Formats: sequence, C-alpha cells, structure tokens
Amino acid sequence: MSDQAQERFEALKAYFDKLPTKEKEREAAKGQAHDGAVFDLIKNGDGVGLYASVQKDPSLLEKQDEKGMTPLHWSAVDKSGLTYEITTSQPSNAPWMRDNFDRLPMEVAKEAGREQDQLKLERVTYPQLFQQEKNGPEQSAKVSKYYKKHKETGKTDTRDRESRALERLKAKLNKLSQTKELGSPKEKTKSKSRGR
Repeated sequence: MSDQAQERFEALKAYFDKLPTKEKEREAAKGQAHDGAVFDLIKNGDGVGLYASVQKDPSLLEKQDEKGMTPLHWSAVDKSGLTYEITTSQPSNAPWMRDNFDRLPMEVAKEAGREQDQLKLERVTYPQLFQQEKNGPEQSAKVSKYYKKHKETGKTDTRDRESRALERLKAKLNKLSQTKELGSPKEKTKSKSRGR
C-alpha cells in the first residue's frame, strides 16, 4: 500500500460521487447479491461495487468466507493496495477477527511479504498504540476512527489461540486448586456430620 493506493482510492471516491443515484444504488446492491458477494467483488477487482457496498452496509466488512477470512484478510494480499483502502474506509471489527488458521489480517499481510501493508494494518489493529503518531504509514484520521471503534468494542483479544488457551487452562487450574484448598462440598458435609 502506498501513496499511489491512496490516490487511486481518492479517484475512485470522486468517480463514485459523480455517479447518478440509481447507478450508486445498483453498485451498492452488488455486495448484497448473495452471502459471499463481497468476496466476489474483491476477486473480480470491482472496486466501485466494493466501495459502494461497504459505504451502504459496513457490516459486510465483518463477513467471513469458508476459511474464516474477512474482506480485510483478502485485502492484505492485494498488491495494488486499493482493496485495503476500501476495506478500511469504514471502521469495523475486521482487524481483530481471526480466520480458521488463527491469523489476523495483519498476519496475513506479513505472510504474503507485504511489509508496508503490515505496518498500516498494525496501526488499525492496535490504534491505541499509534494514536499520537505523526507521519506514520497510515493516516492519523483513520487510526483515530479505529481507536474510537476499539473503545466502543471494548478490549479486543488479539492474542494467538495458544495464548488464549493457556490463559483458560490457568484459570481452570486456579479454580481447581481453590476448590481443593477449601475441600469439596461432600468432604465438608462429612466433616460436619462426624463432628456432631
């Protein structure tokens, strides 16, 4: 993703804004055509249809395909960067959603060798860390939008599957050790009846 991607995105927005209302509605309807329509728009390179659909219904950004990937996951491998600009034009929970392989969109970008994309995705995934950054790889206005979305959503858990599982296991062990220290309810009842 480069300044060129941002320029292409601004050109796409200007083109869309000039379209007649009926044409805008027709383009926006493409993302609603069927359950996986938003992914078809990305596969076919239909930037206008994708942009119109996302503007009309930002919840499309949180749709997941059969592999659990969101449109933002898909955008991480788009070399032009335009899909990223479109899929982050509306704040969503997509940066914090994991696919079936337990990857965040920024991790998909890293695997695809898209370093600049990864840096931008890092800023929308962890906006609280980059709120004060100036002249970073992502626009500060976009980081601010995601920061607001992050606060509305609450604490998002971006840890990997193993870390989350380890925390659950520790909680269970802690609960189990507390139960043993206190004794099971049956043992307490037996102790009380023996003492009488």
